[in-house]
Amino acid sequence: MLGPTTLRMLMLQTLGSLFEQVDGRMINAGIGLDSSSTLIVVLSLALLLQIGTRRISKSSSDLSRFGGLASASPEDKAISSVFGPGSSKPNCRFSLVKPGELCAPTHIPEQDLRKFEDLVLKIHRVEVGIFCGEPGCDEVASWPPDAFASALRVLRHEASRIEWSHGGISHEPLDDIAMTTRLLATRLDVQKAAELLREYATFRRYTHGGTLPCLEWVNAAVAIVPCEDRMGRPIINIRARYHRPGNTELFRQGLRTVLDGVKAHMLARRTSTLAAENPLEQYVLVFDFEGSGWSNLDWDAFHVTLFEGARHYPSMGSQIFVLNCSAPVMLLWRSASRLMAPTLRRKCQLVSPKEVNECMQRLVPLDRLPRKYGGDGREWPGPDEAKCFEDQVGEVLAAVYQRAGVIPSDAKPFRSQLQDLPPRIDDESKEAEVPQQRGVGGGGNGFFACCY
Repeated sequence: MLGPTTLRMLMLQTLGSLFEQVDGRMINAGIGLDSSSTLIVVLSLALLLQIGTRRISKSSSDLSRFGGLASASPEDKAISSVFGPGSSKPNCRFSLVKPGELCAPTHIPEQDLRKFEDLVLKIHRVEVGIFCGEPGCDEVASWPPDAFASALRVLRHEASRIEWSHGGISHEPLDDIAMTTRLLATRLDVQKAAELLREYATFRRYTHGGTLPCLEWVNAAVAIVPCEDRMGRPIINIRARYHRPGNTELFRQGLRTVLDGVKAHMLARRTSTLAAENPLEQYVLVFDFEGSGWSNLDWDAFHVTLFEGARHYPSMGSQIFVLNCSAPVMLLWRSASRLMAPTLRRKCQLVSPKEVNECMQRLVPLDRLPRKYGGDGREWPGPDEAKCFEDQVGEVLAAVYQRAGVIPSDAKPFRSQLQDLPPRIDDESKEAEVPQQRGVGGGGNGFFACCY
């Protein structure tokens, strides 16, 4: 029988091997670990730290599966090059832009480019956000003056040759926001950023817009988007305890439909000027590990998230709050985090159980914050307690899916349709109160991991 100290050392060695493999894979693809895979790495780390002293041997053996598909037909390989290993070509119509409207591209005038560069640099250095819990540690290295502005000018020229079908109609336009997120993901490498843009354009030509929500994903309620934080960033709340591994393809579709819903929400809020506190239209991730265990960890979901985060949804995440971390987790985090890039370390806020309420009250407006955390808003119930569609996916996604007409058949009714639940008076739920169109269905169960 191995003692706790030996087990902790083995766990840290396993994590070190994991980070080396992931970082090497992302570097070969031209994407930094800190910009593409932050969330899933933190998920795996935190969950391993939470339960690793019980089953460390299993995590070591599962690392051998990191390579993806062992064999595939030529057609499968062609599809996988666009959609990721093991995926199939989707057939969906989910417009990320309000029906009948055109989303105009955002272009930063030359006279404002220096100011925009300063703002992007602060985002890159993770100086913009709400901070609580475990400190963010090291500062992130800066880039030389005018480096970003110069790279953006060159990328604009490269992007002019990219066919961006239905941009501004069924998905976001090819503009300075789209180009900036790719430059951040590739550390200002223009050619690699241009390749990400070309791959995304191909991806959207096949998906015809966003990815439809499946009924089983909705019923699982692993990931919800209940509201925005105090900075206007959508909050993706992940409840790890509700995930059951075993359906990688549904997880991939669920991951995409949540992130596409966030994109649609931010596109609907666009104005002629950049949002002061959320100019790159990013989201915040709140991971709640209360009640989670080994059965919730999913290495196949890890692989999917690496691909999706690096290729299709780069630089979307702003910060990560990992709730209900025990004292041993905090201690091991300080050791394991030495293996991580400074950006990753600064993005992540580990919060102990006694600090959860204070953290959530700083992050979420009190009128939207559940009473569980000391707020005045509605609870964020689990799948068994959900009574309406807003409970299943969150107020934000419910409004997005209703507006787009993509609510799965047999999903729960809206809150306004239940006589025993009063409607919430706010803009998002007002949109959701319109009788919804229903259509698609699905199958399976999945575990969400967000992307960077």
